[in-house]
Amino acid sequence: MSTTVRGPGGAACSLFTASPPLDKNLFVAWTQGYLSAFNQLSRTGKDIAKGLPNDQITQGLDNYCRSYPQDSFQNAVVKLVEMFQNSQP
Repeated sequence: MSTTVRGPGGAACSLFTASPPLDKNLFVAWTQGYLSAFNQLSRTGKDIAKGLPNDQITQGLDNYCRSYPQDSFQNAVVKLVEMFQNSQP
C-alpha cells in the first residue's frame, strides 16, 4: 500500500540539504507536525523526540540526508523516529 505524502516530506533529501537555512524551516515545521502526529497516534503520552531542540533534530536529518541524498525527506524523518524509539528505555 502506498501512502500519499503531502508537503516537504515528499521531496528528496538532496533538496533539504541544498536549501538555505530559512527554507529548511519548512522542512522542520513538517517534521514537527509528523512528530506531533506520531505522539498523538501512539497514545503513550510520551514525546518521541524527548523534548530535543529543533537544531538537534535538524542536524540529525541533515546527517541522514547527506548520507542518503536520493531518499525522501519523509524516510529521513521515519529513520529519526526509529532512532528515538530504539533509544527509549
